[in-house]
Amino acid sequence: MNEVTLLHDLAIVMIAAGIAAFLAHMFDQSKVLGYILAGIAIGPHTPPFSFVQSETTIQTLADLGILFLMFSLGLEFHLRRLRAVGRKALIIAVLDVVLMLYLGYHVGIWLGWGALESLFLGAVICDSSTTVLAKLLRDLHKSQESFAHIVYATTLVEDLLAIGLIAILTGVISTGSLQAGPVLGRMGVLGIFLVTVIITGLLLVPRLLTRVVRYRNDELLVIVVLALAFGVSLLAVELHLSLALGAFLIGAITAESGMIGRVEMLVAPLRHMFTAVFFVAIGLLVQPMLLVQHAGPIIGVAAIIIVGKWINCTLGCFLTGGSLGTSFRVGIAMGQVAEFALIIAALGLAMHATRPEVYQVAVGATVLSVVVNPYLIRCSDWLAARARLLVPTRVVQTLGVYTHWLHQMGEENRDNPIRRAVRRSLWTVAINNAFIAGLFLSAGVVARQEGVLARLPFGPDGQRGLIWLATLLLGLPFYVASFRKIQALGMMLAEVTLPSTNRTLWARQLRAFVGALTLFLGVAGMGLLTFLLGSAFLPSPRVMVVLVAVVALVTGLSWKMLVRVYARAQGEVGDLFARQAPSALSPSMPATIGALLDRDVTAVLVPYNSPVVGMSIPQLQLRTATGATVVSIERGSDILLNPDGSWPLQVGDRVLLMGDVSQIAAVRRIFSA
Repeated sequence: MNEVTLLHDLAIVMIAAGIAAFLAHMFDQSKVLGYILAGIAIGPHTPPFSFVQSETTIQTLADLGILFLMFSLGLEFHLRRLRAVGRKALIIAVLDVVLMLYLGYHVGIWLGWGALESLFLGAVICDSSTTVLAKLLRDLHKSQESFAHIVYATTLVEDLLAIGLIAILTGVISTGSLQAGPVLGRMGVLGIFLVTVIITGLLLVPRLLTRVVRYRNDELLVIVVLALAFGVSLLAVELHLSLALGAFLIGAITAESGMIGRVEMLVAPLRHMFTAVFFVAIGLLVQPMLLVQHAGPIIGVAAIIIVGKWINCTLGCFLTGGSLGTSFRVGIAMGQVAEFALIIAALGLAMHATRPEVYQVAVGATVLSVVVNPYLIRCSDWLAARARLLVPTRVVQTLGVYTHWLHQMGEENRDNPIRRAVRRSLWTVAINNAFIAGLFLSAGVVARQEGVLARLPFGPDGQRGLIWLATLLLGLPFYVASFRKIQALGMMLAEVTLPSTNRTLWARQLRAFVGALTLFLGVAGMGLLTFLLGSAFLPSPRVMVVLVAVVALVTGLSWKMLVRVYARAQGEVGDLFARQAPSALSPSMPATIGALLDRDVTAVLVPYNSPVVGMSIPQLQLRTATGATVVSIERGSDILLNPDGSWPLQVGDRVLLMGDVSQIAAVRRIFSA
């Protein structure tokens, strides 16, 4: 009976989504808005058209929609793009998220909501939508302007912060506590989960997908990809993090493989279907009468989203060196929230952490911000010009001096090799230890499974010892790499303390002391971390001594091999990040052509100041010079197949090329020379 109800309700949802998509396209409106309105129309709170009544069905459909929506967002995210966002986007995003979280929390308290509900409101209004902004800026032909690149980078960081908030909120709901201790504990688990899944995924998933693609079987590829998505999502749920977190992560990892075009092509139908299902499910939970009753709070929260984000992001962009005009445009563009807001609102309602009234206000304000934002972006140039006229000339000159000073400071920091090397070493040690922590947490889960322990020999003490030993041996390459990095870090700190040009005895002794102290503190810290993480399944002291001796012997005998294993893993991850990430605004054309031709098709952007601007494809003779074949040129919404001499290249054109990695790299060199 339940299965029949699910199929019946899914059929109704898809019919409503199809009608909504057609009408939205006909009237040139957002399909997301159409799906939500369709859900309201067929939902249980809108008689007499209450076609979907089962709360279980609604929740199941919403969960499936969240999984595919977050997986598709992960495919568009690209971990490599995080390296390019820079400190500017990071500072703007953190400032915006923290201030909006704080503002939303206090607005909720002012409205008379509880602490947890107010926290959810802050989370709902903190993250601007990457998907909505990408589509809006592309449709308005502003996607290649300087402020647009800052906006894309900032929303990427905000997406990642929103994922963390979802995981923390899930943990807060499960523990029922807003105290700092449990929250910090959940953040620690989140960090370890992120590092473990990303490192393991980057090492294994590209290899797995490369092997699967060799069989040239689309069914096999899509099933393997979906198995990864469901598997990592299930792992996140088991750790009380979030279904959305697991799906997003595995999508981002899959995006780093060379098969993203083919995967996008195969997953696109499921993504479109279940994304529509998710937004319709959001509408199913909306109560129109409550929207009318809470019209005041809805309009107020929407105004806070638009104005608060405008002020936060304008200020953040300017403080990090952006010009006044660029900062103003960034602030206007960021004034909306969408998919993550709806996911967080649905999460609070599904886990009974918020009342229906809170959900209605969150969804109503979200939809209102999405409706208003395009009109503000269209007027952003005019608004920026008017704002500039209102600022006194002396103030503009002072702000210009500040911006110039920031750029000079940035150049000086980039030219400091010691600082860069220290920062890299610290990051490497932190990531290695987070991965080790992930191994021990996973081993702790295994140790709690009585069925697993029963199959191991040597009694309870020996069983715990075997698990501890296996975990330590798996982490040995990371221990060795951390040891070497700490040793190098000690040498750098010693050099900073007293340059090697000072060759006196006391100077040499001081440098040796600083290096030895750094190494001792680092090794002691790793030892303490290992002891604390493995405390749940530590063997007796006698067994422990034997196992430590075994680990020391294995380490000594296989030191060079462990160094090579880590270097190879690091090299593979580095090779992945060395490739250019596909554009965030990449349409489905590359994936479609690549799948049809069973070849890799890559889109290369014509950058600003490129020497090929104004030249046609026949003039460039790319096939002769590089071996790559030009498939088409995309300019805005126009696509020209087999371009001839009548179509000179312009800044922002996307040239679709068919060829291997070296041929595509040669084209990029020509375009950027």
